[in-house]
Amino acid sequence: MVASVKMKRAQDAAMQTKEYAIASLKLLSELSGKVDRKMHPLLFDVKSDQTLIILMTTDKGLCGALNANVLKKTMEFMKNFEDKNKIDFIAVGKKGRDFLQHSGFNIKAEFINLGDKFGLNDITPIAQIPLDDFVGKKYSKVVLIYNNFVNTMIQVPIVNTLLPITKENIIDLATVGKDKDEKNATTENTERTDNAKNKNSTEYIFEPSPNEVLKTMLPRLIEMQVYQGALESNASEHSARMVAMKSANDAASDMIDDLTLTFNKARQAMITKEITEISAGKVALEG
Repeated sequence: MVASVKMKRAQDAAMQTKEYAIASLKLLSELSGKVDRKMHPLLFDVKSDQTLIILMTTDKGLCGALNANVLKKTMEFMKNFEDKNKIDFIAVGKKGRDFLQHSGFNIKAEFINLGDKFGLNDITPIAQIPLDDFVGKKYSKVVLIYNNFVNTMIQVPIVNTLLPITKENIIDLATVGKDKDEKNATTENTERTDNAKNKNSTEYIFEPSPNEVLKTMLPRLIEMQVYQGALESNASEHSARMVAMKSANDAASDMIDDLTLTFNKARQAMITKEITEISAGKVALEG
């Protein structure tokens, strides 16, 4: 019951911000073909062999296979790397942190006990670390791994590339949670839109300047994607916990029914045995 109440609040929070997150990505997608990639360091291709992964899990258990699935997805992604020392982690949630520590991975930072009512200001420190390190050319790629909330019964582990900001990454981010056909349709629509814009020679005017606009917009976009990932993870956690607790409650009820039936059968057999013994004794006395 507690999980179901929290789930509704978490789902509403995730859905309310999802449209804003997607709209901001679409705007950036439109601008990506109109600006010089040298205008902002978040658009650069950094020459580094280090990768930073932001891994989002829960602080508590009792939520089914939610954490196991996202950790499995993380390990599958890491198969692409020959040297695990080339990977650093930001652990968001105790379960992921404990797994990374036990596995011997390098944890650059950890954020635990965010609670259920966190806001964008609580997420900003998480996003600021990869922003600063990417601008400092420490990492060539920043990846976000979390559980995407689809519905109450389905939560899907997602691997998204946050940095560097490229058109391909933007399309991937904008199609999170969609099936293959929807993603293909989104990609086709984006390509058609780009072709139409190229024909119309759309021109953007930046005020006060492109550098100032991108300086404000790009970091905000990354913060928003990390925030949306945290909201999706939170909604997934409470949904999975509600389902897990309901399954556990149903299993316990079934077990109680089975044990009660077994007890009554044993009790009935004992009573029948005692009646038989009494009847036999009576017959023996009368004889």
